[in-house]
Amino acid sequence: MKMAAAALPTTVVLRADSSKKYYLRYVHQGGDKHQCMESSGETVLSPFAKLELECAKDTPAAQGLFHIRCCSNNRYLQLAQANKETNKIDPRIVAAAKSPEEDQSKTTCTLFKVTVLSDDPTAPGGRQLSINLLHVNLNQYAHISSSPDSKYGSCLFVGDTAQDSDRAFHVTNWESLVFLPKYITFKGENGRYLSAYEGKYGHRLGFRVDEIGDPTVGFEISANHDGTVRIKSMDTGLFWQYTTSTMVVPWASGEAGTDDDDETTFFQPVKVKDNAIALRTVSPHRNYCSTMLSGYKNEDELHAMDRNVTRFAQLEVAEFVISRKIYNVDFRLTEGRIYNHNVVVKGKGVAVNSTEKPNTASVRLSYRDVKSSSWRAGLSLKVGVKSTLSVGLKILKIFKMRGQLELSAQLAGSYHWGETDDEASRVETTYQVVVPPMSKVTVAAMACTATCDVSFSHTQHDTLYNGRQVISVVDGGIYTGTQSYDMKYETKVEKLAS
Repeated sequence: MKMAAAALPTTVVLRADSSKKYYLRYVHQGGDKHQCMESSGETVLSPFAKLELECAKDTPAAQGLFHIRCCSNNRYLQLAQANKETNKIDPRIVAAAKSPEEDQSKTTCTLFKVTVLSDDPTAPGGRQLSINLLHVNLNQYAHISSSPDSKYGSCLFVGDTAQDSDRAFHVTNWESLVFLPKYITFKGENGRYLSAYEGKYGHRLGFRVDEIGDPTVGFEISANHDGTVRIKSMDTGLFWQYTTSTMVVPWASGEAGTDDDDETTFFQPVKVKDNAIALRTVSPHRNYCSTMLSGYKNEDELHAMDRNVTRFAQLEVAEFVISRKIYNVDFRLTEGRIYNHNVVVKGKGVAVNSTEKPNTASVRLSYRDVKSSSWRAGLSLKVGVKSTLSVGLKILKIFKMRGQLELSAQLAGSYHWGETDDEASRVETTYQVVVPPMSKVTVAAMACTATCDVSFSHTQHDTLYNGRQVISVVDGGIYTGTQSYDMKYETKVEKLAS
């Protein structure tokens, strides 16, 4: 049964129902498929799969019209440019439009009509939502190309007029996903760290260690394609496994490729606080991991018995990292987004001429200029290494060139990674103005303010508590900066009272 688009998530990941494995992703590597949306994403957690649904401004929300913004390159989905020689429409959908276009008569229109085909918010694995996407200008449905001979095979196209399940896309709410650091620790309700240890009856997990540097408390996270995770003890090399006795123990082999499809080793993280999660088993029962109630035998051991997120199921997360260095920050300047434009009065000054002749005056203006910058990694929790500074980062500057706003990178100092850095300065300037006879002139310094978002990748060098050195290239970072640009002066002349 077809339904109108109702309460859709704002940020989503799409997977064609015809593909049970791959997610729709933005192709950023260049080549023929550059800017295409391709059904080749191997994980729902990829930053290149994140899309934002923006309601149309000029039509009622009930009509289900949306712009779809690719969050990786900050461009809107639209038809590819027509062939210049034949003027023939190119049916590919690409993430290329810098701004939304609501004129439905144009092929550059970025509106899609979203129709909900099915919606089950109570499904065991979470909300199951399926939709169709209709390109408003062409009145044709989006689908994944299945042509094996085309160089654009598996890419997103329009061209079908029939609305059915063959053109359906499964929707994942991006906000429901939890992005965990690679190396972490868990602290339980009793204030102690979870430890992998050898008990009387074999390997066990228990909240019994007070020191984060203990080698038994470090765990390595491996994300599955659907956002579930496998958790391996860094001390024993064994993966967590949910047993028939409801215990969670480090039993599964840690060898690569062994039991990778064993769902008893899969856990679904659920965010409950900025620094805490709950872990839900996937099979055979969907229970939350927790400690036993006080008074039970082995009450500090990890079990999976809770049907809801009790206080015993809330696990505080910290990184198993002593120190971190961030370097090689690579901004994608051409894919930056500039928004929240405002014109503000920075300062005012007054010049008075009480004579009968025009007078040139120098008006001094003083104002406070504030810039803010932040560099954020793509993690769900605020559990970063507190003592780390990022040295040699660049701050982005907004400037105006040929009537267009552009971004440039300027070398900056050291900043706290993951925090917002505000830089305030007192600016004084002088403006020359001609004051008419018997008049007062008020000079106002006007400036535009705007915010920019730019994605970046960086290299990360971690030193773990067990002494291991890990160097990795990380995608999905977002730089956000707010600043003023395009300073102008406005004058207002008033006659003096006679």
